[in-house]
Amino acid sequence: MKTFNLNSHLLATAISAALLVGCNSNDHDAPASPAAKTTTRTVLVYMVGSDLESKGGAATADINEMLKVGSTENLNIVITTGGAEKDGWKTVKRYLIPKGTKTITSIKELTAIADLGDKNMGDTATLRDFLDWGIKNYSADKYSLVFWDHGGGAVGGNGTVGNDETKGGDALSLPEIKQAISNVTTLYKTKFDFIGFDTCLMATIETATMLVPYADYMVASEELEPGTGWDYNAWLSAIKNNPAISTLDISKKIIDSYYASFNSNLDEQKTVTLSAIQLNKIAVLTTALDNLAKKAGNNLNSTPDVARIEIGQGREKSESYGQQANDDSGMIDLFDFVSKLSATYSTEATNVKAAIANAVAYNKRGSAKPKAQGLSIYLPSSATIRATDSRIEAIKTYKDIGFLASWTSLVDSYTTKAAADVVPPQINNLLITGTMLTADVVGNNGKDIESLDVLITVSQEGGAQIVIAKEEVDEFANNKAQYAFNGQTINLNGNAVFVEVLDQYDDNSGLAGVPAFVNGQKATIYIEFEVVGDTLNYNVLGALPESFNGAVARMLPIKTGDTINPLFQQINGDDSTEFVTLEGNSFTVLSTGITIGIGSLDAGNYNLLLQATDLSGNVTTENAGTVTFSPAS
Repeated sequence: MKTFNLNSHLLATAISAALLVGCNSNDHDAPASPAAKTTTRTVLVYMVGSDLESKGGAATADINEMLKVGSTENLNIVITTGGAEKDGWKTVKRYLIPKGTKTITSIKELTAIADLGDKNMGDTATLRDFLDWGIKNYSADKYSLVFWDHGGGAVGGNGTVGNDETKGGDALSLPEIKQAISNVTTLYKTKFDFIGFDTCLMATIETATMLVPYADYMVASEELEPGTGWDYNAWLSAIKNNPAISTLDISKKIIDSYYASFNSNLDEQKTVTLSAIQLNKIAVLTTALDNLAKKAGNNLNSTPDVARIEIGQGREKSESYGQQANDDSGMIDLFDFVSKLSATYSTEATNVKAAIANAVAYNKRGSAKPKAQGLSIYLPSSATIRATDSRIEAIKTYKDIGFLASWTSLVDSYTTKAAADVVPPQINNLLITGTMLTADVVGNNGKDIESLDVLITVSQEGGAQIVIAKEEVDEFANNKAQYAFNGQTINLNGNAVFVEVLDQYDDNSGLAGVPAFVNGQKATIYIEFEVVGDTLNYNVLGALPESFNGAVARMLPIKTGDTINPLFQQINGDDSTEFVTLEGNSFTVLSTGITIGIGSLDAGNYNLLLQATDLSGNVTTENAGTVTFSPAS
């Protein structure tokens, strides 16, 4: 990690076997034993280009990785492409990746086997037809399926996987994926050795449960994927060199090579997660989760406020995925979540954790995602819990894929009760004495406080205020809050920025986000931080662009020459909020990268607002008053 003095408030091994067929005889007149049959494999890749291809050529880059391997008599690499506003990608086409090592600069350099015309790649029929065609025309002993594009978690965006840019970002939902795969595996009386998601956020228990009848393994990421995605050259070469390789060893090769592909960019590697899930062990996990969900549901009925707050506290303390400065995907690590629940659920939580450890056959995670144990689950955060449409869609998705009725009921009951709680935290006895802010803060049941922050603002014409810094209070115990203002704020390359803590690993470390325009695109800059004494250790991990048509985008690296224009929260006179830029505050990233430091505010008057947020998303903001700051000369 890089370091900066801090004087502010901030924060497996390969296993393969050849099956020998035939019998030996001591009779020298007996016919020779037949040679062992070589396993044949067909890998089907559903590549929805979207903005990843139209803006960055990411799909073409991965096709070039496939071309380095090429199809052989024992390995068919079959892809379908489309879904991007780019020449050659506006219609749905099918290809067999040819033998050889030719690289391309455009998809038009490859000869398509078929051009299906204007089709929606977010439609279940398009997926089903591709799988039907691929299995029928490239018959093999084993079949694998990989989804390539954006991913939105169990219930995200305009669907879940593969946002077709030519169709308003329409994507495949879990029910649509299930329908297509079910139809084809039933028709051909087969199943996939693995189904993989070279997308963000799809290592969910919901996805795994849905895929149990149709595949042996699932390979997917709990967190966002950096833009380059999987290393196709590495894992397809492993199959080419040994077609009899086990499915687990393929999965390990995918995971290991994906992680290793970021060895030249260790900051990006810190956000990487990828898991191989053994699907025949999911039933034990869903049974354990069923018991926990039933108990939590019963508690929600008998002691609604106590149980809701307990669940909410566990949820908010759990490692989250797909977070942005003002939004999140609702996905949290399941192992971490049950670990955060009270002793009330100790037996049930222990059984869930054991079942997760048994089902996750292999897993890798970067240091910025230390709690990623392999499978996530959907449970809305306080920031999104009032999004009624999302909640209704989530419940519908659960029912359509036949997910656990007990968890479905728990999500419905928990979010309904949380949304019905409209009583905000109370802030009393708010005072500023010199530079010290103090207050009494009480939440529902005395415990319902998720966060307590001080907003440092400057007044604007028309009654608006610009939040130039957001900091946690120094102390909060027994309903009493305390904060000492010192005029020091975080900056990037000497420029003031608005920082939001996205994930707290512990009291002294976590993940923060800075909203900004990066090269004109709205994004959240991810920063891993750790406070040791008076030193701030940090890494700038990359930039997460704003969601693409409802789907969480892929993480992008920040490079020399990139233009950064930080965004600041503005509180309008009617208490509504928006993010705005400030004149003269943009900068260009130099070869030394982004430097994070501590800087003094300019001399002047600043408002201190105490903001209390509860687990239902209710917010109380009170202006404590104005302080005058004069930097030391």
